[in-house]
Amino acid sequence: MNNRRRLLLSGGGVKPHTKGVINGVIQDDWKQIVINCQADKAKEYYQVGDHAPLTLEGIGTFDFDYLGSGLDVRADGQYLPVSTWLCRTIPASSKWNNRATTSGGWGASLIRSYCRTTVYNSLPDEIRDNIVEVNKISYDKTTVDNVWIPSGEEAIYTNSTYQARFPDDSSRIKTGDHSYWWLRTPFHGDDRSAWCVYSDGKAETNTADCTRGVVPGFCL
Repeated sequence: MNNRRRLLLSGGGVKPHTKGVINGVIQDDWKQIVINCQADKAKEYYQVGDHAPLTLEGIGTFDFDYLGSGLDVRADGQYLPVSTWLCRTIPASSKWNNRATTSGGWGASLIRSYCRTTVYNSLPDEIRDNIVEVNKISYDKTTVDNVWIPSGEEAIYTNSTYQARFPDDSSRIKTGDHSYWWLRTPFHGDDRSAWCVYSDGKAETNTADCTRGVVPGFCL
C-alpha cells in the first residue's frame, strides 16, 4: 500500500478552489488539482476530457485528461471517492511481455511492471506522494495498482467504465511514441496475445512480445 506522505487540505493554507479551465486546459497546478481531488471537488471544477500538462521525468511533458470521479475503487477499503486521470497521448512504449505469452495475465506482465516502476518513478512528488492505489480488474483477475493502463472493459466495451471519455473509435485515436497502444486485457482466445487499440481507434490483438504504446493512468 502507499505509505508516502499525503497532502492535507489545510496544509500551507491551500483550500479547494480552481483557476478555471480555458479551451479544455485546466489552469490549476497539480498541487491544487490534488487538493481538489482529495476534497471530492474535481467533478465540480472539471469536465471529462479537461486536461493539464504533467512532466514525467526522463520521458517528457504530456497532457493528462480528467476521466471522472467515483469510477475506480480504492484498494484500501475506504469509501472516499477518487478521481481518475489518463494520459491524452502515448508517451512511452513497451512490450506486453518479453515473450509471446500472456500467462499470468496483467498481474504478471512486463508492461504492468513498467507502469508500476518506470512510469510511477517518473511522476513528480505531488502526484507520486498522493496516488490512491485502486483495484483493477482484467477479466476475472483483480490486482492492486498505482499506475496502470486501461482495460477493454474500461475503454472499449459498450457501457465501458470510461465511456464518457471514449464514446467511439475516433475518441480512442492517440498520437505519440506509437499509434497503437496496449490494453491490459489478455486475449482469451489465444494465450499469446493481448488487446490493443489500433491507429483507427478500434481494438485488435497483438502478440505479447510486440512493442506498442503505453497510455498510463492513475487515481488521486
